[in-house]
Amino acid sequence: MSETTVRFWDQLSKTYKDVDLGKASAPTVVADADITQLITIVAAGTPVQGPNKESVSGWWMRTDPSNTGYVTAMFHGQTKATKGFPLDSAMPAVLLNVSNLSDIDFDASVNDSKIWLIKA
Repeated sequence: MSETTVRFWDQLSKTYKDVDLGKASAPTVVADADITQLITIVAAGTPVQGPNKESVSGWWMRTDPSNTGYVTAMFHGQTKATKGFPLDSAMPAVLLNVSNLSDIDFDASVNDSKIWLIKA
């Protein structure tokens, strides 16, 4: 590889590709419509199951900065009192090592709390 060559992950072909920026234009990246997810917990105390969205390398999760309470992530069907992982807006992003968001339930301490997720 030359010093003008960059390597990127091609999500469609599931392979790395090298592009020499000195000889070619930058590659066109097709955005995955499911790359990010916003989940709103409308009623505190009523868990919301994650959508049926897959990612082979997990999901980065962060609460919305406007949240005033905390959001809890737990495996689907568990209760936050014994198994949940609480997050507040001051915490950094956390990696959820799950292949499908439907394996996770989200709950909150305050109505209309939001959580953002992006494919890892």
